[in-house]
Formats: sequence, structure tokens, C-alpha cells
Amino acid sequence: MTIYLINSTHTYNDKTNELKNIKTGKMIKIAAMRIKCLEYMLNHAQQEIIYKKQLTNELWGERSQFISDANLTQILYLLRRDLKGFGLSQFFSTVPRTGIKVDANIIIS
Repeated sequence: MTIYLINSTHTYNDKTNELKNIKTGKMIKIAAMRIKCLEYMLNHAQQEIIYKKQLTNELWGERSQFISDANLTQILYLLRRDLKGFGLSQFFSTVPRTGIKVDANIIIS
């Protein structure tokens, strides 16, 4: 089990798949594919860019060759919506036609 501290304001528990606001105690549970995406971002946040191909391979494995960009775009949209509603609206940004980038100001420990 790993608990990630995000910006000293939120925690993510990879065993329970819950994101928690430390100040308010509010918790949300995120859907499975979005969780896999978030975990990959947390583990690779130090990378300059997380390429679409990397994310697609991580999320869909062997089936990734049959997955369109629209599928990944939908997962990222829903994850961004979840994070925004929970106070982490600037967690990651899209690098057009390339991938995503975790905001350099986000501190993950």
C-alpha cells in the first residue's frame, strides 16, 4: 500500500483508490481506468512529458493497438473533471498531439 501526498493538501491511497482532502476530510473514489491513469501520472510526474503511447500501453496493455486517441481523451477528460471538482484543477495539462504534463508546481511525495 502506498499513500501519496499531493501538494500537502490531498492524499491518494492506492489500496482503497480514494482521494482525500486533508483539510475537509472529504473523500472520493475514482473509477478503475481513471485510477490507473492517475497512478501512472503520480509515478511518472518527474517526466517532462508523459506520451500518449505510454499512457495507452499502461491502461490497455496488449489491446492498446486497437484503442483510439478518443478513448484516452475521454479518460483524461473524466479524470480532469474529477480532480477539478476536488480542488486539483491544475494537476496536469495536455501537450497537443503529444501527451500530458503533470504541473511542475504540484508536489508529490
